[in-house]
Amino acid sequence: MNYNWKFEIPKETEEDLPYIKTKKVTLGVIKKVIISNPSGSVGKSHLRIFYHEHQVYPLNKGEWYEGEKIHIGFEDNYKLDSQPYELKFKGYNSSSLYAHSFYVNIAILREEGEGEGGEIPSLVGLEGEI
Repeated sequence: MNYNWKFEIPKETEEDLPYIKTKKVTLGVIKKVIISNPSGSVGKSHLRIFYHEHQVYPLNKGEWYEGEKIHIGFEDNYKLDSQPYELKFKGYNSSSLYAHSFYVNIAILREEGEGEGGEIPSLVGLEGEI
């Protein structure tokens, strides 16, 4: 599964009261992450990504992705194995004039035989019941 989001952070958002958006994902393993922000933010926009209440990106707790025209891409093996299957984006924007955005692309590999929410039921032996 490949997910792509635009995370727009309103102007004058404070670090201690970040703007938060929750995005549903599937059970599986995060294999690749790409994060970028276009020019114009002048380093005033900041992003963290959480799974449940654990900060997963950036890996060093308490830090933020920030900058001007950043493009970060990396491979990972972060397992999403407990419900709810959601990623939480937290951001702040110190600009007093404009909202600023990050673009996040995440590839999640589902293990064979798994679908959203767990095992795919077998259809063997259901002849005549469908």
